[in-house]
Amino acid sequence: MYEHDSINPQFRQALWQQPRLAKSALFVFGSCCLEEWDGNAAFDLLAVSLQEESSNLTAGLKGMDLKHKCEYLWSNESMKPLEKVCPIRLRFALALACLLLVTVSSIMAQVDEPGFKSLFNGKDLTGWSGRANHWTVEKGAITGTTTTEFPAQGNNFLIAQDGDKPLVVVDFELRLSYRFQSDGGNSGIQYRSRDKGDFVVNGYQADMETGNNYSGILYEEGGRGIIAQRGQKVVVRDDPASPGKHKIDVTGSVGVTADIQAAIKAGDWNDYVVIARGNHLQHYINGKLTVDVTDEQEAKAARSGILALQIHAGPPMKVQFRNIRIKSMK
Repeated sequence: MYEHDSINPQFRQALWQQPRLAKSALFVFGSCCLEEWDGNAAFDLLAVSLQEESSNLTAGLKGMDLKHKCEYLWSNESMKPLEKVCPIRLRFALALACLLLVTVSSIMAQVDEPGFKSLFNGKDLTGWSGRANHWTVEKGAITGTTTTEFPAQGNNFLIAQDGDKPLVVVDFELRLSYRFQSDGGNSGIQYRSRDKGDFVVNGYQADMETGNNYSGILYEEGGRGIIAQRGQKVVVRDDPASPGKHKIDVTGSVGVTADIQAAIKAGDWNDYVVIARGNHLQHYINGKLTVDVTDEQEAKAARSGILALQIHAGPPMKVQFRNIRIKSMK
């Protein structure tokens, strides 16, 4: 352990209570600049951090100059507990060390995710269209906010764009991270959906919420409602007893809903994956399959449509999205 007069005991204690990203950043800083920490240990820890922490920061850094990259990295949540005890003159070096982690992790992500295209530049809402009083970018994340002054007045959506038209998706895999920054709230990822005008969207929705029931389900906004509850494997067909209506057959289980919920981090970043291939739809949260749906109701099953993010009507709420990327599967 590095000993130096400029690092006080409170700082040292706080350091060792922090996530691996903060620890490894200081290890790299110490190894490279002070030459008193173990370089091998630094880069061992670096490798672990690349997998567990730093890759989530990549999208927010695109297009920033060095000064703003360092400021952005220092504002990351994993650094917050160090703010009060970290000597001011170490902060820039700490952020530079984090920048090293993120730069390498960005390269690794490109290798690990061939075929994926980023849908968010981490700076502004270029490539997206929505109501300006509800959708902004904060610290590298798309942010949907409702307040008592600006309520949602019905569910509304931030729509992904392809030039001057909505982006149309067919068969794809979508990956992103989300979190809620409010005590309550409901949101979702619309896919293969229909633009109804005035930033209202209908269609398949990968649901998410602050509560304990709906995150991961498949809901059809403006249509058939809940198609699959969390943990269900279902097949949707025409109901022979009621022409024009649908019947949902639960054919199996993909997991226990309580276990899926337990893996969701309240108030923190969670990874959401949506895979749509033909009439087969799957949702994952933090690596856990939440629903598996085969939609055989030909008249209503969507094979293509637009992509959007939802902000839900109701009490004030705040939801954020980052690291949004998609791969077309033909």
